[in-house]
Amino acid sequence: MATGKHLARMDADDEAFPERLQIQSNYLAEHPEYAAVGAVEYVSHIQKSEGFNNYVNWVNGITVERHILLKQHNV
Repeated sequence: MATGKHLARMDADDEAFPERLQIQSNYLAEHPEYAAVGAVEYVSHIQKSEGFNNYVNWVNGITVERHILLKQHNV
């Protein structure tokens, strides 16, 4: 059972910036009104399916201030 302050997840084929967890943890600490953070970006030469596009839009849509966080960290 997890006992940390935050939980993070990734699929086996996902990649993330090394500072991802620290950035997200800091954001949650600075914005206690948020219960979760997340973002999805598809990087591949393979065409995305409509289902995957819907998933990306959903995940990114629930992270209202995503663009602010990305801009702050030059991502």
